[in-house]
Amino acid sequence: MPWWDDSTELANFFDTAEGYAVTATFTDGSADLIFDNAFADDLNIKGTLPLATCSTAAVSTVAEGDTITIDGSGYTVQEKKSDGTGVSVLVLSSQ
Repeated sequence: MPWWDDSTELANFFDTAEGYAVTATFTDGSADLIFDNAFADDLNIKGTLPLATCSTAAVSTVAEGDTITIDGSGYTVQEKKSDGTGVSVLVLSSQ
């Protein structure tokens, strides 16, 4: 069961005005999402792993291999993971 009661609460989570969300653009439109480009150091392999957490409905047309622009930087969608609650994570790579 989702941690929110309705779509309004989910929309509040991805609020760009008062939350941490940013607007990303892609071929078929745009979506408000939480962008994370954290530095990772796993097994002595260093780098970043850009992730975008968003409403599944907002990225319904986005597919692996698509280009997405966030804060002026281009990324390629490597994987799209839906958690079954209306939220998806896009695993990205820098272009």
